[in-house]
Amino acid sequence: MLVFSMREESVYAERALRAGAHGYIMKHEPGARVLEAIRNVLRGEVVVNSAVAAQMLKQFVSNKPGQDMHGSVDRLSDRELQIFSEIGRGRTTQEIAHLLSLNVKTIQTYREHIKRKLGLRNATDLIHSATQWIGAEGRKLLNRAEIKKSPWSSSLSAM
Repeated sequence: MLVFSMREESVYAERALRAGAHGYIMKHEPGARVLEAIRNVLRGEVVVNSAVAAQMLKQFVSNKPGQDMHGSVDRLSDRELQIFSEIGRGRTTQEIAHLLSLNVKTIQTYREHIKRKLGLRNATDLIHSATQWIGAEGRKLLNRAEIKKSPWSSSLSAM
């Protein structure tokens, strides 16, 4: 399976591979790159961009979690990351519980797990960290969109 997504590859590619995917490609990639990825997956190869491959190899070799926020967020389970993202979008515990059809107490427990895994002291630190993370994710997507729309993008890809 090849995951075709708009979500940040540096965070979600490894999760997709652990879940059984054989590749992860961003939606902003040119059609030729998508076709190449499909062919490579059909041949049994694993497909991720070179930056993600380097990040994964570095993590494997050092056998340590990353030092930046993405490294910390990598320690979260899929459900914890989902809740962390919703916190970053400004949702309350009650709103998240309703959105995910979970009990408020369950969301509170997840919040505690997230704080422990990320080394955060309190709810304020959790909200601040989640908001910053969501902001960074949004900026990455905007930067990609701006590069794609730029009149210089065709000359950049030729370099």
